[in-house]
Amino acid sequence: MSKIAHLHIGENKYDYDNKCFVPDEGRRNRMTLICTLDGGSIDYILYSGWTSSGTGFALSNMGTVEFPVYKAYPEQTKEEFVQELVDRINATNLYRVVKQVGKVTFEPTVPPKTQEDEPEITSKKVVALWVDDINEYLSFADMADERIRADIGRKLSLMQAELAEETSTKS
Repeated sequence: MSKIAHLHIGENKYDYDNKCFVPDEGRRNRMTLICTLDGGSIDYILYSGWTSSGTGFALSNMGTVEFPVYKAYPEQTKEEFVQELVDRINATNLYRVVKQVGKVTFEPTVPPKTQEDEPEITSKKVVALWVDDINEYLSFADMADERIRADIGRKLSLMQAELAEETSTKS
């Protein structure tokens, strides 16, 4: 299935002073019309609102609009077909196409990270994290039992061993 057109439709209202139809700038009776090509058939979906959470409508809610169900001539392009659809909707006094929604794409706003962008993890940073953990444990020192004290002792021993290993490899 491929999308042919995605249209936001607004309602016109009658201006009794000027005796003509004018766009209704309010939020009432907004609709979305999606036209797709599915297996050689043209399908239409009409629903209320300009988001996909609207209530589905019958195409007859568009009044006297005659929706094209085939190409007007064999060489008709997709763009010409969409323009014909827009013209048919706008030709009625009741509705008008407010916006043709194009293909939505997203470009990355931040370039992807490279190896050089990654922060270098050193044992100093690891030790700083461990010190934070130990300080958190020590903040509960009054309530600490033997298991917590033993855990702190193990972490301090690991820190000392890692620092000793790092200094020996750098020498």
